[in-house]
Amino acid sequence: MNKVQHLDQLNGSANSQAKALKIFSVGCVAEPTSPDQSLTTKELEDQHAAILEAERQEAFEMEARQSQVAEQIYYDSLLAQRLVEEEERVQRDKAELSSMWKRLKTRCLCCNLTDADLGGYVTQLHTNPI
Repeated sequence: MNKVQHLDQLNGSANSQAKALKIFSVGCVAEPTSPDQSLTTKELEDQHAAILEAERQEAFEMEARQSQVAEQIYYDSLLAQRLVEEEERVQRDKAELSSMWKRLKTRCLCCNLTDADLGGYVTQLHTNPI
């Protein structure tokens, strides 16, 4: 829909198109068809309505963009939080494995097992879990 049709729709009459309004792309400004005529009240109302509609549409689009940015920030923060939680979990698992390994080494020393015996025992546990 072009701007003239849009103004016609706002007017509610096809009569305004017959007035040959010129619509400029910057600001929806209406001018009379000849320089010696002044803008009529109806033309001024049409111009004002078109400007208000353009401002409303611009405000709507800005609000939509801000909403998209806010949503993206929210999802980015969720992802960052999950990454931190995963890293913490990995660190806990590493610490637990290290502690288990130290306890196992201590038990092996108490039982006079060598590292080779320990390696065989670990391999046996992997193949035949308890």
